[in-house]
Parts: sequence; C-alpha cells; structure tokens
Amino acid sequence: MPRERYDGPILKIDGLSVSFAAHCGDIPAVTEFPLRVMPGEAVVFVLEYGSSKSTVALGMMQDMGRNIATLSACDLRRLRGHAIAIIYQPPVASLNPAMKVGAQLMKVPMMTVSDM
Repeated sequence: MPRERYDGPILKIDGLSVSFAAHCGDIPAVTEFPLRVMPGEAVVFVLEYGSSKSTVALGMMQDMGRNIATLSACDLRRLRGHAIAIIYQPPVASLNPAMKVGAQLMKVPMMTVSDM
C-alpha cells in the first residue's frame, strides 16, 4: 500500500533560544527564533557578521530530537552532508554592504557559468 504524501513542514521551530553561561549568569544570544521549512525548500541566512547565524544553526541541530554532541564520529559522518549541513561563508567572500543583496546574489550564477 503506498504511503500517504506528507505536506507539512520537514523542520519546525517555534521558539529557539540559546544562551551562553558566564560567571555573571546566562547571556542570551538568540531569543525565540521561529523557523518553518517545507519539503523542497532550503534555508539561507543572509545577515551581518556577528548576528548569531552560526549560533542559530548549531542550536537547531542540537534541537532536532537528539543531541548531536553525544554522537560517535562514525555517526556524525553519516549525518553530515546528507541530513544536515552548515556551509560557512569565508570572510573574503562576504557580501558587500554597499551593494544590494539581490545584485550580489545574481552575480553568483553568472560567475559560475562564465568560469566553466
């Protein structure tokens, strides 16, 4: 019997909050971050340097139903690149704050095609 097609979100976060422990108490880094990803969608964070993009991504991975920090190296290799991935943007490839984001993102496909 065929499976019923699922049309709900593949990832739903209602309020991710991440804090860092410090000697003076917890310091909030991310507060009540919501996210919904539907089948076939990809998520890209395009924000300024230091805006907690990596903290959100790492917090989401810790909140996916199991703590990946406790996985063996072998289990992590199976997971990375297949089920989850973080692609860090090197500083030399960062977006130019003096240009509109759309104009910069349009250059990516043009550069890729012309470099072939």
